[in-house]
Amino acid sequence: MRLLTFALVCLLAAASSQEDAATVKLFEEQVGPILATRCYKCHSAESPKPKGGLRVDSRESLLKGGELGPALVPGNAGGSLLLRAVAWA
Repeated sequence: MRLLTFALVCLLAAASSQEDAATVKLFEEQVGPILATRCYKCHSAESPKPKGGLRVDSRESLLKGGELGPALVPGNAGGSLLLRAVAWA
């Protein structure tokens, strides 16, 4: 759980800048694998109807969010629903 929280904080920091090679690498190597093992089953294109309308299979999907709004808010970790959810806040 702490690894997921840390990875999402890193993603939030990276999301506040333009998408560059380092941001993509961070997502693909640190965040993507965690989301794949814990979230994809219910929140991806593989799911017939992603729960809450949220998909976590791309950075763009996380920024768009679902029924409750954006899952990630660049530069605002406290306002990011995904981070609050995985931290059980």
